[in-house]
Formats: sequence, structure tokens, C-alpha cells
Amino acid sequence: MRLIFDSSTVSGGFSDVFFDHNEMCVYKLFISYKHDPLNPGRGPIEDELRREEFKSEIAAYERIFKSDQLRKFIPEFGGKVKVSEVVDQNGKVISERYLLDCCYKLEIVAGKHLKFQHAPQEFKWIEEKFHDVGVMYTEDMSCFIIDNEPRIKLIDFGIRPAYHEEELKKIMNGEL
Repeated sequence: MRLIFDSSTVSGGFSDVFFDHNEMCVYKLFISYKHDPLNPGRGPIEDELRREEFKSEIAAYERIFKSDQLRKFIPEFGGKVKVSEVVDQNGKVISERYLLDCCYKLEIVAGKHLKFQHAPQEFKWIEEKFHDVGVMYTEDMSCFIIDNEPRIKLIDFGIRPAYHEEELKKIMNGEL
């Protein structure tokens, strides 16, 4: 899988989201500490922490996707995707900026995007049901309110706050 970083790519704290409008899907690809050469952060330790976050998110999507009740509240989950190369708009290879084995595929969802904490009250019960299946990290969860329907799609959750838990372990062990 080859991804192209272009004007439709959305950048976040741990990942970039690449749009494929032909297949109506997105690829969430986690960034490496080399993503911003002027600010490498803590170096390879950042990659370790982001890999843990990726694992947490994958496990959460897998758990929710198995639930007939909850599956309808997440975008269609296409599973892990192995990325072979990332290029910029000019064709320059920028793969070193990414964790190429930390990517997953979701359907594109249209609708009003907001943090779940600001979602209508009628949807708040879903968070408790996520917790019931072991998806415990929902503090950063976002949602899309689907137009003309009382529906919602949720993203950005995990089985645990992996990045922060692993970071704390490293601090406690004197590694950071």
C-alpha cells in the first residue's frame, strides 16, 4: 500500500489520516519521531509509545466490531494495513516519518465532527457500553453526527490510555 501525503491529509498528535475517495476509506497511519525533523521529541522512545497506542486502538476496534449492538456506532473497520511507502505531493519518499506497520483502515464518515463530550445527551449511554466490552479509554473520543438521522459514528478510542501508561512506566523506571 502506497500513501500520498496531500492537501486532504489530516495530521494529528500521533497519526496522519490519508483519504482514499475512490474506495471511500481513510488510512490512519501513526507517525514516527522523525515526522518533524526540527522537533524529534524523545527519539525512538516516542515510536515505542505510539506503537502501544496503535495496539490499543486496534484491540478496541476489534472488540467493538465483534459486538452486534456496538458495531453500528463505529465506521466500518478494515483492519490493519501494511504501508510500503509514503510520498509527498511531489513524489518525494517520506516513509521514514511514519511507523509503516502501524496503520489501519476505516470507512469515510460524513457528518458534523466533534468531541464526544459535546455530543447530544441521547448518545451518552454508548460510552458505558464501550467500557463493558473493555474499551476503557474514551476520554479523547470524537464523533460524527450523521445528518438527517439520529445516528453517530465514534472514533479515537482504545482499550487503555496506552501512550500515557507506557510513558509513566518509563518515567518511573528512569528511562525518561
